[in-house]
Amino acid sequence: IRGDDARTHAIFMTGSGTGVVGSLRNDMKLTSDNGKSWRSIPTPLDQKALESGEDRADHRIEKVAFFGKFLLVQQDGRVFVSSPRPIAWRELSPALVDFAVDPAAATFVGLTGDRTLVAFDGDLAVTLLGSGPLPEFPRDMVFVNSAVYVFDTDQNVYEVRDQIATGGRPLTTSGPRSR
Repeated sequence: IRGDDARTHAIFMTGSGTGVVGSLRNDMKLTSDNGKSWRSIPTPLDQKALESGEDRADHRIEKVAFFGKFLLVQQDGRVFVSSPRPIAWRELSPALVDFAVDPAAATFVGLTGDRTLVAFDGDLAVTLLGSGPLPEFPRDMVFVNSAVYVFDTDQNVYEVRDQIATGGRPLTTSGPRSR
C-alpha cells in the first residue's frame, strides 16, 4: 500500500493463498502467493468508474472480496465487480452500497440504497431476499453457517436464510435458556 498514511483497511484471503487488500487512501493490491509478493491494481476511482467528488475527504476501500471468478470492492459507498485479470471495474445491477460474501457457498448478498437485500449467484444473477427493505441501514453484514447476519443502526440483528429475513432486538433463534 503506497504512502506513509495509507493504512490497510480491508483484506480478503482465500485458502489457496490468493488475496486482496485495500487501503484508506484509494490503493489496492493482489497476491497469489500468500502475501510473499503483491501487485498493485487500479481502483474504481482510478478507472473513473466513480467520480472523485469534493465532498469526500478520502476514497477509502471499505471492503474487498473474491467471489468465484470475480473480485468485489466497496468504495465511496458503492460496490464494483471485475475479473482479476484484466481489472475493469463496473457497478453491479442493481446498484449496491454494501455486500457480504459466503466463503462456503457460491453466493453473496448485497444491500441496495433502499435497504433491500439481494443475493447473487456465481454468474451474478440476482434474487430478492426477504419481503421488503430493512427498517434501518446495516452497520455490518457477515455470513455465518450459510446465513447472513445484518446488524443495523438501531442495534437490531437480522438473520437471512433461504430468502427469509427474521430478526429483532436482540435476535434469538432458540427458546429461553434454563439456568
